Amino acid sequence: MSTVSGVLNHSVFQVERYGDALVVAPQGDAIGFSPNRIQVELRAIEKMLDQRDVRHLIIDLHRTNYFGSDMIGHISRLGIKARQTGGRMALCDVSADMQDIFNVMHFNQIWETFATRRQALRAIASVPISQRLRPLRKYLIGAIAVAAIVVAAIYYPWPTRNKRCFNLLVTYSAQWQKIQKGDKDSTNRTLFRKRVQRKLKPMMADLAIESAKGNEAATYLHAAGTQGLLPLLASGSLDRHEHEEAFIDNMSEAAKYIAGVTPPTLETFGRRTSFRRTARQNDENRSAQRLPDKETR
Repeated sequence: MSTVSGVLNHSVFQVERYGDALVVAPQGDAIGFSPNRIQVELRAIEKMLDQRDVRHLIIDLHRTNYFGSDMIGHISRLGIKARQTGGRMALCDVSADMQDIFNVMHFNQIWETFATRRQALRAIASVPISQRLRPLRKYLIGAIAVAAIVVAAIYYPWPTRNKRCFNLLVTYSAQWQKIQKGDKDSTNRTLFRKRVQRKLKPMMADLAIESAKGNEAATYLHAAGTQGLLPLLASGSLDRHEHEEAFIDNMSEAAKYIAGVTPPTLETFGRRTSFRRTARQNDENRSAQRLPDKETR
């Protein structure tokens, strides 16, 4: 609810604008203020009621339990002005003592009465949507922020997510190699393995979905995780070289589709020669040794 700038300095009547209604809250009985001050503020409020976009008047009596006849007369004067311009007049937050007085004076027959200001506003004010939402601004900003985070998480550009997945796989592989070399505590290895496996599981699921959509980088990253790093973590030393090289091969292919990344090498796992290349050379050497024997025969 916005306070009307023209009456911010009012000491007798606090005035607020809400849609096409003025909410006037007397700050006490008339006996506590100078008559001149009261008249100045009353005329200012009457001018506001003359504006085309102001139609209704709500008198909020929450500030005190009792008003004398002078203040009741001032309230009546404003109510008559509102009705002359085609508007409605309502009272709210009326104490039991004042309600008895209004009943005796039959004001309850000409003025509407509501328990709270909110009820009065809902009943007689026509409020623009911008003003309706203003009290909820903090909550709306929070809701919009949460929605933005959710949308970003769902529709975050996959090229950037591919890079993030790539870097995570490289980081985990380097950490695993460091633990394998320097940490002899099997408990630490087990804890690290479980933590990485828990984090990689949803990432692999996302990569599988993107791979099915034709995302080449996601295809190789998924293979690097499922055929390389995850089996490597699970197998220990068994088939370790094959998993390492499957990881490196797929990461190298993924790097072709991701800008600004460097694929891991055999040095990542503390090796300089390829297990597959060595095995292939050994096979070739054995084949070459058999050929002379056949020729001799």
